[in-house]
Amino acid sequence: MGATPSTNPGFYRLNTVPTPNSAFEFYTVKASSKQGVCMVRGTGLTIKNDPSGSLTKANFNSLKAALSSKYGTSEDFDFIKGSSIWKDSNDWMMSIKQEDRNLVSFWQPTASNKLPKGYAIMLKVSALSSTDGWISVVYEFPNTEACTDEINLNKGDGL
Repeated sequence: MGATPSTNPGFYRLNTVPTPNSAFEFYTVKASSKQGVCMVRGTGLTIKNDPSGSLTKANFNSLKAALSSKYGTSEDFDFIKGSSIWKDSNDWMMSIKQEDRNLVSFWQPTASNKLPKGYAIMLKVSALSSTDGWISVVYEFPNTEACTDEINLNKGDGL
């Protein structure tokens, strides 16, 4: 499979994945030597020239539907801060860029979904500019906290 280390300790960009999804440009893992892989992130293709977010929202909803059919009901957050100046329909992507708006869904183990204990999934919209954005999906595993602790402990190595 192969991976290239990131500038962030513990993160690696994968050269290939076993089953890629066409909505994602690349995949990153978080891993430590003792814990192994503890997180996988798919970073979506850039959605260009979409200031109103209509294509971005449609792609988000399509991915959300696919995840929901596999893992069950998500907890959804789709809101804009009351103090935001980016409220017009053509300001949707800018409001994401300025972190005034959120569009994110989470899956965590509950009695009503199919996610095993200790796992979590997040689907999120992010923006590069007032017109361009992307969607990412993050899968966290039960060892995420221990993995992060190990990576943080090793940050001083070589000093």
